[in-house]
Amino acid sequence: MKRVKIVPDRAVYSPGETLVGQVIVECDKTFSVNSVSIALVCEERSIIEHGSGNNRHTHVDKTKHIDLLQGLADACSIDPGVHAFDFAFRLPANLPATYHGPHGHVTYTLNARAERPLRLDLRCQLDVQIESPVTYLSPKACTGEVVDGETRLLTVELSHDVLSPGEPFRLSIMSLTDTKMRGVRVEAISKETVSPDGNFTETETVICGYFVDKSQLVYGTWVPVTLWMPRFAKGTVFRPSHLFPRPFESVHIKYEYLLKVTIDRPLRRDASVFLPLRLGLVGSEEDFLEQARRAFEDQ
Repeated sequence: MKRVKIVPDRAVYSPGETLVGQVIVECDKTFSVNSVSIALVCEERSIIEHGSGNNRHTHVDKTKHIDLLQGLADACSIDPGVHAFDFAFRLPANLPATYHGPHGHVTYTLNARAERPLRLDLRCQLDVQIESPVTYLSPKACTGEVVDGETRLLTVELSHDVLSPGEPFRLSIMSLTDTKMRGVRVEAISKETVSPDGNFTETETVICGYFVDKSQLVYGTWVPVTLWMPRFAKGTVFRPSHLFPRPFESVHIKYEYLLKVTIDRPLRRDASVFLPLRLGLVGSEEDFLEQARRAFEDQ
């Protein structure tokens, strides 16, 4: 029995940290190797498929941000038992975190290899989760309007522009016209933008939303609206619920958060306005540490 496995010192890292771990080689008989090594690869790619069957076309753009190789042992004989080889990789601070979207992906992968003379190499691959740290933000007020040509239909007012997971997000809307409508959809969305091989695609995902019925709208009167931001991003069969990705723009992917306010109009095209949002916690790290200290002292 001969095998190789990768054991990092923890499950999650942040950009700018050092990824530390061991390559473990286990065997029950002595065998020779030309080398033992490990590589860290960060790859960003965007993928779009068009058509079906024989007319299916796949468009891909990809870039390797990191492709580092670290030698752990030169040519030698490995005796029976368990052998550990230490490794460490410094993660660049300016790269996006792990990301899996509708058409874009950023992955970090460790590949360990024990190269054997005249034999199949022993290999192991492990995906590493890289998550950006919590961002503490000072809120900013902003406003926007839904318009149709030169006609102002609706005003939107935000007291702050920060989406905080697990926290309510409050805003106000005011109707500026008596236009026929079913109501107003207010949604916090994420938007992914990719363009592999020049095939531009935007994908919107609704995080949370609320529908204001027309009966609740009075011309010239502010109507308060509260959205409840979930604590975790919705998972899938293949990926469990996870932290919301931080907004970023890299070589092939742009990922952002927006407030989308739409007037739902019968027999006419809906009219919308988009306001940029930021993801994080309102305040400073010192404020949250002080709150945690007081909560601990009150127990």
